[in-house]
Amino acid sequence: MSEDRGTLSELEAGMAPILGAFRPVLRIEDGSGRLSLAGTAFLVRDANRVFAITAKHVLEGPEHKLLGINENGSVTWPRKYSALAPSANDLPDADVAWAMLERSEDILSAGTAIPFGLAASAIDITPGASYLAVGQPASRARMVNAHQTLASDVMMAFLEPATGETNSIIGVDARVQFAFTYPADSRDRISRGESVPAKANGMSGGAIVVTGRVKRESQPSIMVPLVAGVLTHYYPKYFTFVATKIEHIWATLGYGGQAANPLYSRTTVQAGA
Repeated sequence: MSEDRGTLSELEAGMAPILGAFRPVLRIEDGSGRLSLAGTAFLVRDANRVFAITAKHVLEGPEHKLLGINENGSVTWPRKYSALAPSANDLPDADVAWAMLERSEDILSAGTAIPFGLAASAIDITPGASYLAVGQPASRARMVNAHQTLASDVMMAFLEPATGETNSIIGVDARVQFAFTYPADSRDRISRGESVPAKANGMSGGAIVVTGRVKRESQPSIMVPLVAGVLTHYYPKYFTFVATKIEHIWATLGYGGQAANPLYSRTTVQAGA
């Protein structure tokens, strides 16, 4: 993959095949039964398995959570799901969680999911590529029901790698995390072809996506999106997103270069516990 950012139209075309994999995580508010947005999740497909990935803090709290599947409805997020436990005291809380959609009807209804090959690699952050935070907007006006929520737009925020000073101030651990700044002059989202500011609220559990141009012999080059991390925090004072590198999830499952000496182990979380 080259470091060519490509044009905005090329970027939008490259991102289009994976945007349908980003889904809202909804909470059922006790007593009222109303739905509100807890955050974002995204789906990754490996053969016959579908992983639903989000930030762990999105799932916390006693309320039942739903995972948006398509415009026709949602499925209940499992009461038991997986998370990362650090193997050493000096490692930060990874703040990521995932569940596998194992029932055949859930997998069949999951629809768009990111192919595992686009989310399986450790990625170096280099100047020149395009970096995007992708997630769901947190507009309460659209939280009336799951149908309206699932029909809402996915937002993309165009980012730049954070400076070493910002990383130091926030306390980013480069072994585990990425940090990206969100400059005011680069805020955007895909929404019916219009450019409007994207807000950080609701993006927790979404993804950092890196795009670059792939050259194909005797064919036009294309922009390819790679999922690099799971969005966990936004620091408004520094206009900075922090994400956990997605490779740490795969390492606990025996995938990739981190698998031999993973920094985290897989642990089971009981919702509401």
